[in-house]
Amino acid sequence: MAVARHEPHASAPAPVCRRTGRRPGACLAGRQASPWHLYVLECSDATLYVGIAKDVDLRLRTHNAGRGARYTRTRRPARLVYIEDCDDHGSALRREREVKRWSRPKKVAALGLGCAARLSAGPARQSA
Repeated sequence: MAVARHEPHASAPAPVCRRTGRRPGACLAGRQASPWHLYVLECSDATLYVGIAKDVDLRLRTHNAGRGARYTRTRRPARLVYIEDCDDHGSALRREREVKRWSRPKKVAALGLGCAARLSAGPARQSA
């Protein structure tokens, strides 16, 4: 006696998110919202770079690989000198804007970066 085979029906493709290309909700499944962080990098020329990220370690690796901000691409390697937790993306953006408006001496003093002598001195200037 022959056994009947059941051929599965071709189902419609699962809906995907237009932005990520994944199933809706897949990026949020089992994960909590990550906190945002403000970070300050010291570049190889002793200048400071301020940014925000959810994963600061990954962002630092991206900067040092030359795929980060245009400012840090020519000033590698960058070194993490300060990190600060923020509640959400909006508060991180506001804090970043606030810190970026500060002068270098104020950043060094307010963020407690004065422990390194070269940070307080600023980048070396070449004389003509």
